[in-house]
Amino acid sequence: MTLERTRRLLLFALLVFVLYAVIAEPGRAADFAAMTIEAVSGAALGVGRLVASLVH
Repeated sequence: MTLERTRRLLLFALLVFVLYAVIAEPGRAADFAAMTIEAVSGAALGVGRLVASLVH
């Protein structure tokens, strides 16, 4: 099995798992999505503050 085929298979399995999680537990999936977005937003804000402090 080639690396590309393995990667494609793992991506497909992840997609199936995410769809199952959203269908089976939509409330928990929404909570997880909100938590993930909040974490990414916080990280981006931190990077922005770091860059701003380096510029000044």
